[in-house]
Amino acid sequence: MGWLDNLISRRRGGAPDLFALTQHLALDPDADTTAADQPGFMAPPAGAPPYHGFRVLEEIEVDGFRLGAITDFVRRPDLDTGDGFVVAPDSSRAGLEWRRSTEAYLLEMAPFTPNRWGVWMVGMVHPMDGIDNARRNLAELVPLLEPKWRDWVAYRTVVEAEPTRRTGQ
Repeated sequence: MGWLDNLISRRRGGAPDLFALTQHLALDPDADTTAADQPGFMAPPAGAPPYHGFRVLEEIEVDGFRLGAITDFVRRPDLDTGDGFVVAPDSSRAGLEWRRSTEAYLLEMAPFTPNRWGVWMVGMVHPMDGIDNARRNLAELVPLLEPKWRDWVAYRTVVEAEPTRRTGQ
């Protein structure tokens, strides 16, 4: 029994309605999981990238940056806020908390870590009501996101070299 079937059977058994709790999420049903009764985002395999188990929208790409969805904005086009992520040309990822706005903007919510180039609150000018507007929003954000990604690449170079500096090896 797969994780989705398990969620549905739990629902029938009187357990919390996990299906209802996750129906607004853009889950990747093909994502690997380490537990047959849990989706990939709840039980990611070792070495999985941040936001594993959520959909990367391959059709939304701008200058090598792709949009990933946590909030399923296609099924919920009425939302003015949501969560997602961006995948850089090197496949590294950063989190996005998006809000409808009159202008595109980028505000840091969480700093760089070795495996993620931050979490950013971003302003989306166009309603997140489909693929075309999502692509327009990403096109407006890439000029703001790309320098942050490049800074993270430099940060990782320093962080990875740090143990060598301390030990002299």
